[in-house]
Amino acid sequence: MKKKILTNAYTVWAIITVFLTIGIAWQADAAVVGPTNITIKHACISMPDGTVTAATGTPAVSCPAGTIKMWLPADNTAVPPATGLLAPGSFVITAAVGDNLSITVTNELTVPVSLVIPGQVLSNNGGPVWFADVAHPYTSATAVGTRPTPASTSDPEDPAYKYRVRSFSHETPPGSPGVPGAAATYTWNALKAGTYLILSGTHPSLQVQMGIYGVLIVKAAGGAPYAGIPAPAQEVTLLFSEIDPAIHNSADDALMVAVTPTIPSTNDYKPKYFLINGKAFPAGNPIPIGAAGSTTLLRFVNAGLDTYVPLLQSQYMQVIAEDGYLKAANLRFNRYSVDLHAGKTFDALLTNPAAAGYIPLYDRRLYLSNASQAPGGMMTYLEVGGPGGNLLTVATNGGTGTGKVRAVTLPGGIYCDSSVVGSDCTQEYFAGTQVKLAAVANQGSQLNPSPTGWTGCDSLTLANECLITMTGAKNVTANFTLAIAPTGSTLLTLKKPNSGKVKKSKPYVIKWKFKVPPGPTIKIDLYQNNLYVAGIADAVFAGAPNTKGKGKGQFEWTLAPGVAEGTGYQVVITSNTDLTLTDISNKTFKIVP
Repeated sequence: MKKKILTNAYTVWAIITVFLTIGIAWQADAAVVGPTNITIKHACISMPDGTVTAATGTPAVSCPAGTIKMWLPADNTAVPPATGLLAPGSFVITAAVGDNLSITVTNELTVPVSLVIPGQVLSNNGGPVWFADVAHPYTSATAVGTRPTPASTSDPEDPAYKYRVRSFSHETPPGSPGVPGAAATYTWNALKAGTYLILSGTHPSLQVQMGIYGVLIVKAAGGAPYAGIPAPAQEVTLLFSEIDPAIHNSADDALMVAVTPTIPSTNDYKPKYFLINGKAFPAGNPIPIGAAGSTTLLRFVNAGLDTYVPLLQSQYMQVIAEDGYLKAANLRFNRYSVDLHAGKTFDALLTNPAAAGYIPLYDRRLYLSNASQAPGGMMTYLEVGGPGGNLLTVATNGGTGTGKVRAVTLPGGIYCDSSVVGSDCTQEYFAGTQVKLAAVANQGSQLNPSPTGWTGCDSLTLANECLITMTGAKNVTANFTLAIAPTGSTLLTLKKPNSGKVKKSKPYVIKWKFKVPPGPTIKIDLYQNNLYVAGIADAVFAGAPNTKGKGKGQFEWTLAPGVAEGTGYQVVITSNTDLTLTDISNKTFKIVP
């Protein structure tokens, strides 16, 4: 029930926008900056780095394994056009108070879309759009403006009473992949100052989740956030959102217009990735907020369906506005966190600390994982007085295999795969910053065992992670090799899985025993057809040995969404202390839904 309430928050704001509609002639205004000519397209996103790519296949609606399906706006003015896809956090429009904003939309989905900006008046609203049959929301009869008048107001079964709102504004007609439908224009006259969400007004509980959202920033005279509030030295937008891969990958717009439509529901909503500006930690870079002692405006925006509580560690900010409304002077308050409900915005002023450094900013509700893997999720760092000037350069091409390297400690900033153009392989840090780098091998590869897995590190952890202290420019290389499953050991024995099936839908308990102490931790990896697929856990407690050195252990395995269903799988366990202590599933097992 909680999820339904949060989802319906969009309905309330959109209805307010509908009823506030007034007709004012639009005039173009050159002060508006940002994508105002867009097409809604099928796209794919990788997590946690938020890299967006075009959909594949014929028609182009498919996404490669390990990526997640999205419906994203694309800037039609981008050169080349392939660069126009707007990743979550990239669809941002800025304007000045009193400006007129017009957004032209075309659509490659097979269902209609629309736009609303809660808190701003849609001047040319031709909606709402009603539909007649809840079982066929996109193919049944429709009405525009008002619900049809019932033939008998005393008959509760009159067909007119069955109409429901599909879109809170006029719609952009459907098209097909690569062939957009007719354009529609959405106009907001005489913008008022503040921070606002741009949202799909059509089936918003699904279409917003799929990626049809952005941010509108309207500034007062002189670049001030509001009249009477001095312009800050700098400002930062912090857009919170989340992704439920199961809903995204089951959202097939072609099936939504079938004779028997299939439409995923967000009632059973279980997001796995939690994003700030379209990225999950550790993929996001530190966010510069200017010089020490200066004033920074923080614009908090929640495009998600749940409530988040962004917290500034060891800092206070003055909350000056909420949902685009400036608070009276006596109602402004100092907080280290805000309750950012679904669809909500806050504006707050932060006086930067007197010394350069990093300020952790994270969700106080602790959505700090990526598909159950920590650290991750809604965490970033604000950089005061940067950049730090000590450049770390990472490479992942030190061997015959491939993989990724990520910075898993304060303040992140590295998410590197040298085989991917544009991968984030450099970051400047303040002197003395201690950075831990962790490696994740791509399928068919593995990181060389310690100490040959890395070059350029100050030291290595038991889990074969790289530790460095930034005292100047440093270069680190991860050495991956092609991975073939090892043979087993009789001193460390994997008890399960050794055949059968492993379900993706529920956790599976991996069990082992040992005849000699394997050390404090073991590493667990997944192989398929004798080739490495992914790491399951880097450093799991091996188990407590008895007086004879024997013992057993177990680990609850929650399969990552990117693991494909299929046969030929095996699990490999390896001591992080003695690499000769290793074992593999005796027989292959099958991964099923």
